[in-house]
Amino acid sequence: MKIIVADDSVLYRKVLGDFLGTLPFVDELLFAADGGRALSLALDEKPDLMTLDLEMPVMNGLQVLRELKRNDATMPVLVLSAQSDKGTEMAVGAMELGAMDVLLKPSGHGGHGDSLEALKRRLRLILQAYVLEQQRASLSSLAHATSAASAVPSRPEFHARPRLLAMGASTGGPSVLDRIMPRIPAGFPAPIVIALHMLPGFSAMFAARLARRCSVEVVEASDGDVLLPGRAYLAPAGSQMTVEIEPGSSLVKVHVRDDPDENHARPSVDQLFSSVAEVYGGRAVAVILTGMGKDGVKGLARLRARGARVLAQDSRTSLVFGMPRAAIEAGLVDMVASPESIADHILYAWGQPT
Repeated sequence: MKIIVADDSVLYRKVLGDFLGTLPFVDELLFAADGGRALSLALDEKPDLMTLDLEMPVMNGLQVLRELKRNDATMPVLVLSAQSDKGTEMAVGAMELGAMDVLLKPSGHGGHGDSLEALKRRLRLILQAYVLEQQRASLSSLAHATSAASAVPSRPEFHARPRLLAMGASTGGPSVLDRIMPRIPAGFPAPIVIALHMLPGFSAMFAARLARRCSVEVVEASDGDVLLPGRAYLAPAGSQMTVEIEPGSSLVKVHVRDDPDENHARPSVDQLFSSVAEVYGGRAVAVILTGMGKDGVKGLARLRARGARVLAQDSRTSLVFGMPRAAIEAGLVDMVASPESIADHILYAWGQPT
């Protein structure tokens, strides 16, 4: 792998460079001390990946991401964000612009060394997972997934109007949700529940930013929320979210708990989708979007066993095709499409104009 390390801090360039140099799959490192140089290197050298500080001279990280997008430069970008309100807002903006993931810079609280080691551990896990994902994509399994995707119907049939829309995403999810959710009109006749892998502290701001772009209401879910039509409930980062019928009534409520990780994730798409299967059975539409790994497959299997319809994002538009591909290879998908086509099919399922 050829990686660009873009950071105006000499210390961080050295720390990240020394660490990345120890990884067996890293072949070449390039360094940029400002956003202008980072953009130039990215366009000229065409690296496999870039780590990007958000607050840099000449161009900040958001400006670099916008220019990369404008130039159709599609290399994955790992963003480094300060642990502050400004840093969180910029990091959420970076994810909406297609950043692969966000890493928190050490804050100095509780020991600088410990937080720096946590940064290295997370960086190693992300890069290892990404390399594994790229290897899988180059093997025959991808050909199998592509073949399976081409065999699904272009428009799945819905035998009864669904009662719930459930979506799951990981790496690249914020920018994809930003392409789907604004297309859903006000007065949408069903609740929407979303599990998105995010660092704790980011989901409330992302929900608020997404709400400003949408006609439906978007909120970070709270324990005990009643599911209402025309409202989208985003699982809080760092918690597990399920849906359950209130005992003695027909109300369906959100439950948010501090349960352990599942598939290395909180929230877990599997946990949310499995609970949807129990409550809504075949009267749900599930959407599996870009992300590493296979979170969601177990929940989708339970949904499909009860007759629910499943839509998956295609490989061309997925930043990482892992989660959709796993669902396709398991034979759980009714349709594979771009985010815009997925939005159209969601509206079709509820008899809405597209």
